[in-house]
Amino acid sequence: MFGGLSNANTGRIGWLLLLAVVWGAAPALAQSYLVEDKEAYSKALKGLQPGDELVLANGVWQDIDMVFEGVGRADAPISLVAETPGKVFLSGHSSLSLGGEHLVVRGLTFNNGHSTKKSAIAFRTESGRLANNTRLTEIVIDSFNKSRRPEEDQWIALSGQNNRIDHSYFAGKTNKGPTLIVRLDSADSRDNGHVIENNFFGHRPTIGGNGGETIRIGVSDYSRTRSGTKIVHNYFERCDGEVEIISIKSENNLVSENVFFESRGAVVFRHGGNNEISRNVFFGNGVSDTGGVRVINENQTVKENYFEGLRGEKFLSALTIMNGVPNSPINRYHQVKNADVSNNSFMGFVAIGLAVGSDEERSAAPVDSAVRNNLFLTDAQAPVSVFDDISGIKFADNVSSNAAMGDYGSSVASEIELARAANGLLYPVDAALGAVGAPRDLDPVKRADTGPQWFAKPAQSAPEQRVKRVRSGARALQKAVAESQPGDVLELRGKRYKLKAPLEIPHALTIKGRVRNGSATSLRAACPNLFEIAAGGALTLTDLGLVGSNGTAAVIKALGENYEGSYSL
Repeated sequence: MFGGLSNANTGRIGWLLLLAVVWGAAPALAQSYLVEDKEAYSKALKGLQPGDELVLANGVWQDIDMVFEGVGRADAPISLVAETPGKVFLSGHSSLSLGGEHLVVRGLTFNNGHSTKKSAIAFRTESGRLANNTRLTEIVIDSFNKSRRPEEDQWIALSGQNNRIDHSYFAGKTNKGPTLIVRLDSADSRDNGHVIENNFFGHRPTIGGNGGETIRIGVSDYSRTRSGTKIVHNYFERCDGEVEIISIKSENNLVSENVFFESRGAVVFRHGGNNEISRNVFFGNGVSDTGGVRVINENQTVKENYFEGLRGEKFLSALTIMNGVPNSPINRYHQVKNADVSNNSFMGFVAIGLAVGSDEERSAAPVDSAVRNNLFLTDAQAPVSVFDDISGIKFADNVSSNAAMGDYGSSVASEIELARAANGLLYPVDAALGAVGAPRDLDPVKRADTGPQWFAKPAQSAPEQRVKRVRSGARALQKAVAESQPGDVLELRGKRYKLKAPLEIPHALTIKGRVRNGSATSLRAACPNLFEIAAGGALTLTDLGLVGSNGTAAVIKALGENYEGSYSL
């Protein structure tokens, strides 16, 4: 016996003393600290050791600029977690800054507000300390927007090295600025090895210009810098912010095994070279402006991807190969050199664009490039648009069902029988075509396998439309709108409706008039506005004449002086 301890405990003390000699000090047991307010959080943060866990109590954490710093270990990270995932909300003017080594953040939700900083979540503190080897997982950022669309921010700014963002949900960004950026503005943030995987990037409405990317890796100033970021197994659904869904402005990045669903835009090699886009699946489903991949710069690889039902043209074609600027400055368009576009399936597309953007400035046509072993199936009358010399692109061993593709290295078969495989993709039945197009072992990431399991994603398809006829009279129309459900269609049977109060649109709604004898159904305002669209509203109008109350009032208005939320018209 030793000091009242059993022999078993004496042996344990001996091992602890031995470990203390090896490590220099006896290891502390991991602790978990539940905190309920800002003061308790700040106090607990100061004493965190490797393996410790800081738990945010359930509830709304309002207007908190949270800094999470510490030095954990690979086998014992320091964690910041929700008491219950989905029940801890950072709202109002809140943000989170990370700094240190081997940190984990899990289960937080950002909603009902916006950050006053450049980023809602930054892997860098205001003192300049970077976060490395840090994981951000099961995070939800839902419509966390500045009130004015031109105000710019990012939801996440990645700095440091070897960080991971996974199984998180990001949707509803309406103001200017990419959803997620990778920063390369310090040497310690380059060649970073970041992994962005199994996230759900949901609907982002168009912002009407540049600055609406879902992901941007780098900027033009650092575009000749190696980033080494991997974007894998993510689901991009209706990411319509601008023409570039993913904008790559750096080198040695991989975009692989993602699904792009009805997203109006393209994945773009904007600046920098030596990048790869491979084994992704694009479902356009006939939606306008759905694009594939745009190639700029040198040594870019586009291989083993599957594109179906894309309707974009020119810069948003299923495949766009750009012209460049001779001796281009770093922020313009470098000539395409040594591009490899191989073993992709292009199914039901409307356009391929070659030497796109050719003009007096962009006069450098693509060189030393190859388009080979691809499957091009389309009924489009003129599926390929050529804007300059394309002798620098070698077309070989492609297969197509369209005679127009015969000039682009394609053997043409008027009838190619297809079957949809277990992975949901179309493949030729003829085994002789097995070496052409996308590989059969593609396994598109499932929507259900992205984002936090505890957070319910919105329905992917719109609810079934109910069609309701509305008789003459403003009261009947007001009642029909008030009693409508998301997705309803209101068919107006009267000729004229004089509204004494605006029609408030809280959800997706279609209002259809009729054209008779050259005259459309008329809605006339005897009030300042005809329509007021609430956050989440979507309004479709057809065959209507709209008459405002005067020359200055808006016919259609978003609700609230400082409107917050997305809407669609």
